[in-house]
Amino acid sequence: MASREELRQRILDAIDAHRDEIVELAETIRLNPEIGYQEYMASELLARKIDEQPGFEIEKPLGGLDTAFRAARHGRGDGPTVAVLAEYDALPGLGHGCGHNMIAGSGLAAAIGLNTVMDELNGTV
Repeated sequence: MASREELRQRILDAIDAHRDEIVELAETIRLNPEIGYQEYMASELLARKIDEQPGFEIEKPLGGLDTAFRAARHGRGDGPTVAVLAEYDALPGLGHGCGHNMIAGSGLAAAIGLNTVMDELNGTV
């Protein structure tokens, strides 16, 4: 079994390897601001990018919201469930001054990084 430090390094390496893709997602969302409950492009883009990671299950729409989704990746066995919450809506008249495009990019980074080690961990992300 890999040490905690080895797992951590593999997560960081995976994120680094996908840096351009993560930045491109955040920038695409920034350049195409959609206000709350109308962020169809951002929601579809983020869900699609996470779905490209093997093992993730996407549930969309979620909670009665067309733009909400859940992406779940199960580990090797039972364990804790850890949630990574992503926002991707913009503010009317301001766009992404709120930084939600970066939060969406961080969510993608978490999915990419954790996906590389989930087969060795118990729980769900």
